[in-house]
Amino acid sequence: MILGLESVKDIDNLLISANQVREEFRQHFPFPLVLWVNDEVLCKLIRLAPDLESWGTVSEL
Repeated sequence: MILGLESVKDIDNLLISANQVREEFRQHFPFPLVLWVNDEVLCKLIRLAPDLESWGTVSEL
């Protein structure tokens, strides 16, 4: 589980970079990866990392 992404100072760069190396996640993390994000980070994830975001599901409380 990953928490606190909203406090990352350069979240845009982090998301863009994560999108570019998304296959590395599949190769090195053979388990579910849970990102707890707020609405602002989710919007950035959709816009800046669409390929990475397409692998996931969104669950709303």
